[in-house]
Amino acid sequence: MDKLDENPAAAVIANMALAHEMIMTDNFQLKPISEMKKNSLVKNVHDIVHNAFWDVLKSEVTLDPPQYRSALKLLIEMKQIILEIIPVANEKLIKNIKEVLDEDFIEQEVAHGVFDLHTCAMYIINVLAKLCAPVRDEKIKEIKDETELIPLLRGTFELLDLMKMDMVNYEIQSIKPVLLKQATEYERGKFDEYLKQNPDGLANTRSWLKGAYESIKSLHTSPTRNIRGVIVTHAYLSLIETENKMIFPETLLLDEGRIETLAVSYNNLIYIASMIALYNTYAGDHLTTDTEYMSQLKDTMFILVGENKCTEEVLLNVSEQVLLETEKQYELRGIHKKSDEDKDVIRRQFKDLMKEDNQLKQLIKSRVRDYLLLSFTSQTRPLPTSSVLLPIKNEVKRATDLFVRVIVHNRNVHLNSYNEILNDFLSSNRSNEIEKKT
Repeated sequence: MDKLDENPAAAVIANMALAHEMIMTDNFQLKPISEMKKNSLVKNVHDIVHNAFWDVLKSEVTLDPPQYRSALKLLIEMKQIILEIIPVANEKLIKNIKEVLDEDFIEQEVAHGVFDLHTCAMYIINVLAKLCAPVRDEKIKEIKDETELIPLLRGTFELLDLMKMDMVNYEIQSIKPVLLKQATEYERGKFDEYLKQNPDGLANTRSWLKGAYESIKSLHTSPTRNIRGVIVTHAYLSLIETENKMIFPETLLLDEGRIETLAVSYNNLIYIASMIALYNTYAGDHLTTDTEYMSQLKDTMFILVGENKCTEEVLLNVSEQVLLETEKQYELRGIHKKSDEDKDVIRRQFKDLMKEDNQLKQLIKSRVRDYLLLSFTSQTRPLPTSSVLLPIKNEVKRATDLFVRVIVHNRNVHLNSYNEILNDFLSSNRSNEIEKKT
Protein backbone atom coordinates (compact mmCIF):
# COMPACT_ATOMS: atom_id res chain seq x y z
CA MET A 1 0.00 0.00 0.00
CA ASP A 2 3.04 2.32 0.08
CA LYS A 3 2.33 3.33 -3.51
CA LEU A 4 -1.15 4.46 -2.54
CA ASP A 5 0.03 6.34 0.55
CA GLU A 6 1.65 8.92 -1.74
CA ASN A 7 -1.63 9.48 -3.54
CA PRO A 8 -4.28 11.93 -2.23
CA ALA A 9 -6.92 9.28 -2.89
CA ALA A 10 -5.24 6.85 -0.49
CA ALA A 11 -7.98 7.29 2.12
CA VAL A 12 -10.59 5.93 -0.29
CA ILE A 13 -8.51 2.81 -0.98
CA ALA A 14 -7.78 2.40 2.73
CA ASN A 15 -11.53 2.19 3.39
CA MET A 16 -11.68 -0.78 1.02
CA ALA A 17 -8.85 -2.68 2.71
CA LEU A 18 -10.66 -3.91 5.82
CA ALA A 19 -13.71 -5.19 3.93
CA HIS A 20 -11.44 -6.77 1.31
CA GLU A 21 -9.43 -8.67 3.92
CA MET A 22 -12.65 -9.90 5.52
CA ILE A 23 -13.74 -11.29 2.17
CA MET A 24 -10.43 -12.90 1.24
CA THR A 25 -9.59 -14.39 4.66
CA ASP A 26 -11.82 -17.20 5.95
CA ASN A 27 -10.93 -16.81 9.63
CA PHE A 28 -10.37 -13.06 9.54
CA GLN A 29 -9.91 -11.50 12.95
CA LEU A 30 -8.81 -8.13 14.23
CA LYS A 31 -5.98 -8.33 16.74
CA PRO A 32 -5.63 -6.20 19.87
CA ILE A 33 -2.62 -3.91 20.03
CA SER A 34 -1.08 -6.15 22.72
CA GLU A 35 -0.73 -8.93 20.12
CA MET A 36 0.83 -6.77 17.40
CA LYS A 37 4.45 -7.28 16.33
CA LYS A 38 7.00 -5.78 18.69
CA ASN A 39 8.52 -3.58 15.99
CA SER A 40 5.12 -2.12 15.05
CA LEU A 41 5.08 1.69 15.37
CA VAL A 42 1.50 1.60 16.67
CA LYS A 43 2.42 -0.95 19.34
CA ASN A 44 5.58 0.91 20.34
CA VAL A 45 3.69 4.18 20.81
CA HIS A 46 0.89 2.35 22.65
CA ASP A 47 3.37 0.65 25.01
CA ILE A 48 5.23 3.90 25.78
CA VAL A 49 2.02 5.77 26.61
CA HIS A 50 0.58 2.92 28.67
CA ASN A 51 3.80 2.26 30.58
CA ALA A 52 3.91 5.96 31.48
CA PHE A 53 0.29 5.81 32.69
CA TRP A 54 0.89 2.76 34.88
CA ASP A 55 4.00 4.40 36.35
CA VAL A 56 1.99 7.52 37.24
CA LEU A 57 -0.80 5.39 38.70
CA LYS A 58 1.65 3.47 40.86
CA SER A 59 3.28 6.65 42.14
CA GLU A 60 -0.11 8.14 43.04
CA VAL A 61 -1.57 5.17 44.93
CA THR A 62 1.64 4.68 46.95
CA LEU A 63 1.59 8.24 48.30
CA ASP A 64 0.56 8.86 51.88
CA PRO A 65 -2.31 9.54 51.71
CA PRO A 66 -2.96 7.84 48.33
CA GLN A 67 -4.07 9.90 45.33
CA TYR A 68 -6.71 8.42 43.04
CA ARG A 69 -6.94 10.89 40.14
CA SER A 70 -5.53 8.46 37.53
CA ALA A 71 -7.22 5.48 39.19
CA LEU A 72 -10.62 7.15 38.89
CA LYS A 73 -10.07 7.79 35.16
CA LEU A 74 -9.11 4.14 34.71
CA LEU A 75 -12.17 2.84 36.54
CA ILE A 76 -14.53 5.03 34.52
CA GLU A 77 -12.94 3.85 31.25
CA MET A 78 -13.23 0.21 32.39
CA LYS A 79 -16.86 0.78 33.30
CA GLN A 80 -17.62 2.19 29.83
CA ILE A 81 -15.96 -0.75 28.10
CA ILE A 82 -17.81 -3.28 30.28
CA LEU A 83 -21.14 -1.62 29.51
CA GLU A 84 -20.31 -1.89 25.79
CA ILE A 85 -19.75 -5.64 25.91
CA ILE A 86 -22.63 -6.60 28.22
CA PRO A 87 -25.74 -7.89 26.40
CA VAL A 88 -28.48 -5.25 26.56
CA ALA A 89 -30.88 -7.82 27.97
CA ASN A 90 -28.80 -8.20 31.14
CA GLU A 91 -30.44 -5.19 32.77
CA LYS A 92 -29.75 -6.32 36.36
CA LEU A 93 -25.99 -6.55 35.85
CA ILE A 94 -25.92 -3.25 33.97
CA LYS A 95 -27.72 -1.52 36.83
CA ASN A 96 -25.36 -3.07 39.39
CA ILE A 97 -22.24 -1.95 37.51
CA LYS A 98 -23.54 1.60 37.16
CA GLU A 99 -24.18 1.73 40.92
CA VAL A 100 -20.89 0.17 42.10
CA LEU A 101 -18.73 2.14 39.65
CA ASP A 102 -20.67 5.39 39.95
CA GLU A 103 -18.18 8.24 39.56
CA ASP A 104 -19.82 10.55 42.11
CA PHE A 105 -20.06 7.75 44.67
CA ILE A 106 -16.39 6.83 44.26
CA GLU A 107 -15.32 10.48 44.56
CA GLN A 108 -17.25 10.73 47.85
CA GLU A 109 -15.50 7.60 49.15
CA VAL A 110 -12.13 9.09 48.16
CA ALA A 111 -13.00 12.37 49.92
CA HIS A 112 -13.88 10.50 53.12
CA GLY A 113 -10.79 8.27 52.94
CA VAL A 114 -12.75 5.02 52.69
CA PHE A 115 -12.19 4.17 49.04
CA ASP A 116 -10.70 0.70 48.42
CA LEU A 117 -9.19 0.41 44.93
CA HIS A 118 -8.36 -3.28 45.36
CA THR A 119 -12.01 -4.11 46.15
CA CYS A 120 -13.10 -2.24 43.01
CA ALA A 121 -10.56 -4.15 40.91
CA MET A 122 -11.76 -7.50 42.26
CA TYR A 123 -15.38 -6.54 41.60
CA ILE A 124 -14.52 -5.82 37.96
CA ILE A 125 -12.60 -9.05 37.47
CA ASN A 126 -15.48 -11.05 38.97
CA VAL A 127 -17.89 -9.36 36.55
CA LEU A 128 -15.59 -10.18 33.64
CA ALA A 129 -15.38 -13.81 34.77
CA LYS A 130 -19.16 -14.04 34.18
CA LEU A 131 -18.98 -12.39 30.75
CA CYS A 132 -15.87 -13.69 29.04
CA ALA A 133 -15.60 -16.72 26.79
CA PRO A 134 -14.12 -19.97 28.21
CA VAL A 135 -10.95 -19.33 26.23
CA ARG A 136 -10.21 -16.45 28.64
CA ASP A 137 -10.61 -18.54 31.83
CA GLU A 138 -6.86 -19.01 32.21
CA LYS A 139 -6.31 -15.25 31.95
CA ILE A 140 -9.00 -14.68 34.60
CA LYS A 141 -7.30 -17.11 36.99
CA GLU A 142 -3.91 -15.51 36.37
CA ILE A 143 -5.30 -12.06 37.24
CA LYS A 144 -7.12 -13.28 40.35
CA ASP A 145 -3.91 -14.86 41.63
CA GLU A 146 -2.08 -11.53 41.32
CA THR A 147 -1.30 -10.02 44.74
CA GLU A 148 0.12 -6.68 43.61
CA LEU A 149 -2.43 -3.93 42.92
CA ILE A 150 -0.95 -2.35 39.76
CA PRO A 151 -0.36 -5.69 37.92
CA LEU A 152 -3.91 -6.67 38.95
CA LEU A 153 -5.37 -3.51 37.42
CA ARG A 154 -3.18 -3.74 34.35
CA GLY A 155 -4.08 -7.38 33.76
CA THR A 156 -7.77 -6.55 34.13
CA PHE A 157 -7.53 -3.69 31.65
CA GLU A 158 -5.69 -5.92 29.14
CA LEU A 159 -8.38 -8.59 29.56
CA LEU A 160 -11.02 -5.98 28.81
CA ASP A 161 -9.14 -5.09 25.63
CA LEU A 162 -9.17 -8.75 24.59
CA MET A 163 -12.87 -9.14 25.39
CA LYS A 164 -13.74 -6.02 23.43
CA MET A 165 -11.85 -7.46 20.44
CA ASP A 166 -13.65 -10.81 20.91
CA MET A 167 -16.95 -8.97 20.61
CA VAL A 168 -15.84 -7.04 17.51
CA ASN A 169 -14.65 -10.25 15.82
CA TYR A 170 -17.93 -11.97 16.66
CA GLU A 171 -19.83 -9.12 15.03
CA ILE A 172 -17.54 -9.28 11.99
CA GLN A 173 -18.29 -12.97 11.52
CA SER A 174 -22.00 -12.24 11.94
CA ILE A 175 -22.12 -9.65 9.16
CA LYS A 176 -19.70 -11.46 6.86
CA PRO A 177 -22.43 -13.32 4.89
CA VAL A 178 -24.11 -9.99 4.17
CA LEU A 179 -20.78 -8.37 3.28
CA LEU A 180 -19.94 -11.18 0.86
CA LYS A 181 -23.14 -10.48 -1.07
CA GLN A 182 -22.42 -6.76 -1.28
CA ALA A 183 -18.62 -6.89 -1.59
CA THR A 184 -18.40 -6.53 -5.36
CA GLU A 185 -20.61 -3.46 -5.54
CA TYR A 186 -18.98 -1.92 -2.48
CA GLU A 187 -15.43 -2.25 -3.78
CA ARG A 188 -16.41 -1.14 -7.27
CA GLY A 189 -18.04 1.97 -5.83
CA LYS A 190 -15.03 2.79 -3.65
CA PHE A 191 -12.65 2.30 -6.56
CA ASP A 192 -14.77 4.61 -8.72
CA GLU A 193 -14.38 7.24 -5.98
CA TYR A 194 -10.62 6.71 -6.12
CA LEU A 195 -10.59 7.18 -9.90
CA LYS A 196 -12.59 10.42 -9.64
CA GLN A 197 -9.91 11.83 -7.35
CA ASN A 198 -7.09 10.32 -9.41
CA PRO A 199 -7.96 10.29 -13.15
CA ASP A 200 -4.67 8.59 -14.03
CA GLY A 201 -5.27 5.90 -11.41
CA LEU A 202 -5.17 3.02 -13.87
CA ALA A 203 -1.77 3.72 -15.45
CA ASN A 204 -0.15 0.54 -14.08
CA THR A 205 -3.24 -1.49 -14.89
CA ARG A 206 -3.14 -0.28 -18.49
CA SER A 207 0.56 -1.19 -18.76
CA TRP A 208 -0.12 -4.61 -17.21
CA LEU A 209 -2.94 -5.43 -19.64
CA LYS A 210 -0.96 -4.07 -22.60
CA GLY A 211 1.89 -6.44 -21.73
CA ALA A 212 -0.54 -9.38 -21.72
CA TYR A 213 -2.13 -8.17 -24.96
CA GLU A 214 1.20 -7.83 -26.74
CA SER A 215 2.46 -11.21 -25.54
CA ILE A 216 -0.53 -13.16 -26.88
CA LYS A 217 -1.17 -11.12 -30.04
CA SER A 218 1.27 -13.22 -32.03
CA LEU A 219 -0.39 -16.43 -30.80
CA HIS A 220 -3.73 -15.60 -32.44
CA THR A 221 -3.56 -15.08 -36.18
CA SER A 222 -7.33 -14.96 -36.51
CA PRO A 223 -9.94 -13.29 -34.29
CA THR A 224 -10.38 -15.27 -31.09
CA ARG A 225 -13.71 -15.68 -29.36
CA ASN A 226 -13.77 -13.83 -26.03
CA ILE A 227 -10.38 -12.28 -26.75
CA ARG A 228 -10.83 -9.89 -23.81
CA GLY A 229 -11.26 -12.79 -21.41
CA VAL A 230 -8.17 -14.49 -22.86
CA ILE A 231 -6.07 -11.36 -22.36
CA VAL A 232 -7.28 -10.80 -18.79
CA THR A 233 -6.65 -14.44 -17.89
CA HIS A 234 -3.16 -14.24 -19.38
CA ALA A 235 -2.54 -11.05 -17.40
CA TYR A 236 -3.55 -12.79 -14.16
CA LEU A 237 -1.20 -15.68 -14.88
CA SER A 238 1.65 -13.24 -15.48
CA LEU A 239 1.33 -12.16 -11.83
CA ILE A 240 2.65 -15.51 -10.61
CA GLU A 241 4.79 -16.48 -13.59
CA THR A 242 7.04 -13.42 -13.66
CA GLU A 243 10.39 -14.15 -12.02
CA ASN A 244 11.31 -10.50 -11.50
CA LYS A 245 9.49 -7.97 -9.34
CA MET A 246 6.75 -6.37 -11.42
CA ILE A 247 4.78 -3.16 -11.08
CA PHE A 248 1.42 -4.25 -9.71
CA PRO A 249 -1.81 -3.00 -11.31
CA GLU A 250 -3.74 -0.59 -9.10
CA THR A 251 -6.75 -2.90 -9.23
CA LEU A 252 -4.78 -5.61 -7.39
CA LEU A 253 -2.74 -3.60 -4.90
CA LEU A 254 -4.86 -4.87 -1.98
CA ASP A 255 -3.81 -8.41 -2.94
CA GLU A 256 -0.18 -7.69 -3.83
CA GLY A 257 1.27 -9.45 -0.79
CA ARG A 258 -1.09 -12.38 -1.17
CA ILE A 259 -0.24 -12.86 -4.85
CA GLU A 260 3.50 -12.47 -4.30
CA THR A 261 3.31 -15.22 -1.68
CA LEU A 262 1.36 -17.40 -4.11
CA ALA A 263 3.93 -16.77 -6.84
CA VAL A 264 6.68 -18.10 -4.57
CA SER A 265 4.46 -21.05 -3.60
CA TYR A 266 3.81 -22.01 -7.23
CA ASN A 267 7.49 -21.68 -8.07
CA ASN A 268 8.42 -23.93 -5.14
CA LEU A 269 5.73 -26.45 -6.06
CA ILE A 270 7.25 -26.72 -9.53
CA TYR A 271 10.69 -27.35 -8.06
CA ILE A 272 9.41 -29.94 -5.59
CA ALA A 273 7.44 -31.79 -8.29
CA SER A 274 10.57 -31.75 -10.46
CA MET A 275 12.73 -33.12 -7.64
CA ILE A 276 10.23 -35.89 -6.93
CA ALA A 277 10.19 -36.84 -10.64
CA LEU A 278 14.00 -37.00 -10.65
CA TYR A 279 13.97 -39.02 -7.45
CA ASN A 280 11.55 -41.56 -8.92
CA THR A 281 14.13 -42.36 -11.59
CA TYR A 282 17.01 -42.39 -9.11
CA ALA A 283 15.52 -44.49 -6.28
CA GLY A 284 13.60 -47.10 -8.28
CA ASP A 285 10.31 -48.86 -7.60
CA HIS A 286 11.43 -50.45 -4.33
CA LEU A 287 11.16 -47.03 -2.63
CA THR A 288 8.90 -44.95 -4.85
CA THR A 289 6.01 -47.42 -4.62
CA ASP A 290 6.01 -47.02 -0.83
CA THR A 291 3.36 -44.27 -0.56
CA GLU A 292 3.99 -43.62 3.16
CA TYR A 293 7.73 -43.15 2.63
CA MET A 294 7.22 -40.94 -0.43
CA SER A 295 4.72 -38.79 1.48
CA GLN A 296 7.26 -38.32 4.28
CA LEU A 297 9.97 -37.49 1.74
CA LYS A 298 7.70 -34.91 0.11
CA ASP A 299 7.02 -33.32 3.52
CA THR A 300 10.77 -33.17 4.14
CA MET A 301 11.25 -31.37 0.82
CA PHE A 302 8.57 -28.83 1.70
CA ILE A 303 10.19 -28.18 5.08
CA LEU A 304 13.64 -27.71 3.54
CA VAL A 305 12.37 -25.46 0.75
CA GLY A 306 10.29 -23.42 3.18
CA GLU A 307 8.30 -20.36 2.15
CA ASN A 308 11.17 -18.44 0.54
CA LYS A 309 12.10 -18.50 -3.11
CA CYS A 310 14.05 -21.57 -4.20
CA THR A 311 17.78 -21.08 -4.68
CA GLU A 312 20.65 -23.28 -5.82
CA GLU A 313 21.77 -23.62 -2.20
CA VAL A 314 18.30 -24.82 -1.16
CA LEU A 315 18.21 -27.40 -3.96
CA LEU A 316 21.63 -28.71 -2.96
CA ASN A 317 20.51 -28.98 0.67
CA VAL A 318 17.45 -30.93 -0.44
CA SER A 319 19.56 -33.26 -2.58
CA GLU A 320 21.87 -34.03 0.35
CA GLN A 321 18.95 -34.74 2.67
CA VAL A 322 17.27 -36.90 0.03
CA LEU A 323 20.47 -38.91 -0.41
CA LEU A 324 20.78 -39.33 3.35
CA GLU A 325 17.18 -40.53 3.68
CA THR A 326 17.64 -42.91 0.75
CA GLU A 327 20.78 -44.44 2.27
CA LYS A 328 18.87 -45.08 5.50
CA GLN A 329 16.03 -46.77 3.62
CA TYR A 330 18.41 -48.93 1.57
CA GLU A 331 20.08 -50.08 4.77
CA LEU A 332 16.77 -50.84 6.51
CA ARG A 333 15.45 -52.77 3.51
CA GLY A 334 18.68 -54.55 2.65
CA ILE A 335 18.95 -52.90 -0.76
CA HIS A 336 22.28 -52.39 -2.49
CA LYS A 337 23.32 -48.75 -2.10
CA LYS A 338 23.94 -46.37 -4.96
CA SER A 339 27.43 -45.59 -6.19
CA ASP A 340 29.09 -42.22 -5.67
CA GLU A 341 28.71 -41.58 -9.39
CA ASP A 342 24.94 -42.07 -9.16
CA LYS A 343 24.79 -39.71 -6.20
CA ASP A 344 26.72 -37.06 -8.11
CA VAL A 345 24.25 -37.41 -11.00
CA ILE A 346 21.20 -36.71 -8.81
CA ARG A 347 23.00 -33.79 -7.15
CA ARG A 348 23.73 -32.30 -10.56
CA GLN A 349 20.18 -32.91 -11.78
CA PHE A 350 18.73 -31.11 -8.75
CA LYS A 351 21.14 -28.22 -9.29
CA ASP A 352 20.29 -28.04 -13.01
CA LEU A 353 16.68 -27.29 -12.14
CA MET A 354 17.82 -23.71 -11.56
CA LYS A 355 18.40 -23.37 -15.33
CA GLU A 356 15.48 -21.60 -16.95
CA ASP A 357 15.50 -23.94 -19.98
CA ASN A 358 15.47 -27.13 -17.88
CA GLN A 359 13.10 -29.38 -19.84
CA LEU A 360 11.63 -31.22 -16.85
CA LYS A 361 10.92 -27.99 -15.00
CA GLN A 362 9.38 -26.45 -18.11
CA LEU A 363 7.15 -29.52 -18.56
CA ILE A 364 5.87 -29.33 -14.99
CA LYS A 365 5.42 -25.56 -15.25
CA SER A 366 3.26 -26.08 -18.34
CA ARG A 367 1.15 -28.67 -16.51
CA VAL A 368 0.62 -26.26 -13.62
CA ARG A 369 -0.38 -23.59 -16.11
CA ASP A 370 -2.84 -25.96 -17.79
CA TYR A 371 -4.42 -26.70 -14.43
CA LEU A 372 -4.67 -23.00 -13.62
CA LEU A 373 -6.38 -22.31 -16.93
CA LEU A 374 -8.81 -25.17 -16.28
CA SER A 375 -9.50 -23.80 -12.81
CA PHE A 376 -10.45 -20.39 -14.23
CA THR A 377 -13.18 -21.99 -16.33
CA SER A 378 -14.34 -24.77 -13.98
CA GLN A 379 -16.39 -24.13 -10.86
CA THR A 380 -15.56 -27.48 -9.26
CA ARG A 381 -11.76 -27.33 -9.74
CA PRO A 382 -10.97 -31.07 -9.63
CA LEU A 383 -7.57 -32.28 -8.46
CA PRO A 384 -4.70 -32.14 -10.99
CA THR A 385 -4.56 -35.37 -13.02
CA SER A 386 -1.24 -34.87 -14.82
CA SER A 387 1.13 -37.64 -13.69
CA VAL A 388 3.95 -35.21 -12.86
CA LEU A 389 1.63 -33.25 -10.54
CA LEU A 390 0.03 -36.20 -8.75
CA PRO A 391 2.58 -36.22 -5.87
CA ILE A 392 1.71 -32.58 -5.04
CA LYS A 393 -1.90 -32.53 -6.23
CA ASN A 394 -3.34 -31.41 -2.89
CA GLU A 395 -0.82 -28.62 -2.46
CA VAL A 396 -1.41 -27.38 -6.02
CA LYS A 397 -5.16 -27.42 -5.50
CA ARG A 398 -4.94 -25.44 -2.23
CA ALA A 399 -2.78 -22.76 -3.83
CA THR A 400 -5.02 -22.64 -6.89
CA ASP A 401 -8.21 -22.36 -4.85
CA LEU A 402 -6.83 -19.26 -3.13
CA PHE A 403 -5.54 -17.76 -6.38
CA VAL A 404 -8.83 -18.32 -8.19
CA ARG A 405 -10.72 -16.87 -5.25
CA VAL A 406 -8.67 -13.68 -5.43
CA ILE A 407 -8.92 -13.45 -9.20
CA VAL A 408 -12.65 -14.17 -9.50
CA HIS A 409 -13.42 -11.45 -6.96
CA ASN A 410 -11.06 -9.02 -8.66
CA ARG A 411 -12.51 -9.78 -12.09
CA ASN A 412 -16.06 -9.20 -10.82
CA VAL A 413 -15.08 -5.85 -9.33
CA HIS A 414 -12.93 -4.46 -12.15
CA LEU A 415 -14.06 -6.21 -15.35
CA ASN A 416 -15.67 -3.04 -16.74
CA SER A 417 -12.41 -1.13 -16.34
CA TYR A 418 -10.46 -3.96 -17.94
CA ASN A 419 -12.82 -4.12 -20.91
CA GLU A 420 -12.63 -0.35 -21.47
CA ILE A 421 -8.82 -0.51 -21.56
CA LEU A 422 -8.83 -3.56 -23.85
CA ASN A 423 -11.34 -1.95 -26.19
CA ASP A 424 -8.81 0.84 -26.78
CA PHE A 425 -6.09 -1.71 -27.60
CA LEU A 426 -8.32 -3.78 -29.87
CA SER A 427 -9.78 -0.82 -31.76
CA SER A 428 -6.30 0.62 -32.24
CA ASN A 429 -5.10 -2.73 -33.57
CA ARG A 430 -8.00 -2.91 -36.05
CA SER A 431 -7.23 0.62 -37.26
CA ASN A 432 -3.62 -0.35 -37.85
CA GLU A 433 -4.67 -3.43 -39.82
CA ILE A 434 -6.99 -1.35 -42.04
CA GLU A 435 -4.22 1.16 -42.70
CA LYS A 436 -1.86 -1.65 -43.73
CA LYS A 437 -4.43 -3.07 -46.14
CA THR A 438 -5.07 0.33 -47.76
